[in-house]
Amino acid sequence: MARKKIYYLPGDSQTFESAGNVHLENGKQYFGPYHMYKSTGEMYTEAFYIDGVSVELFTGKNSDNLSDDVLLEYNKLTKNFFKKNFKGYPIHYIPFPKKDDYDRGYIDRYVAFQSNYPINIVEISEKNYNELTNPLYLKKQFTWKIGRFKYVSKESIIEANQKVVNSLKPVIPKIEFVLRNLIQFSQ
Repeated sequence: MARKKIYYLPGDSQTFESAGNVHLENGKQYFGPYHMYKSTGEMYTEAFYIDGVSVELFTGKNSDNLSDDVLLEYNKLTKNFFKKNFKGYPIHYIPFPKKDDYDRGYIDRYVAFQSNYPINIVEISEKNYNELTNPLYLKKQFTWKIGRFKYVSKESIIEANQKVVNSLKPVIPKIEFVLRNLIQFSQ
């Protein structure tokens, strides 16, 4: 399948390694390198797009009680339906704190997750957070303490961020698996 755009800007693509969390159009789980375009949300096999080799990937869960034909038809129908009717979908994002963020001592972080499958949690950008109107996804903003260890103790950062994780648990089950590193982004 051809990509949506003829040209993608440098830096628009992010590379990931799949552990079976994405699947091919026929419903088979995909294991290996894949890339995703931030501007469109498209995902393809291989670390970068290779014409004639890269194949489009999908997120979601393949239920073993569905035949490959049923799953293939479902993917085709729902993909077109949701693209026509809802705007926005979570696009994976990794924040990069700036000097101002370190001086302030925190960054705002954003996550989105499917309302019917809250285990699939994706960190998203502020822009994606504001544009995401798809009712299938719930989203949450939170403040994450960061700092430079020569000015702030590691323990105080861990304590503050553990409180954040604990406050998010009732709303986002399994958030502790996404926010495992409580000193993430601190230096």
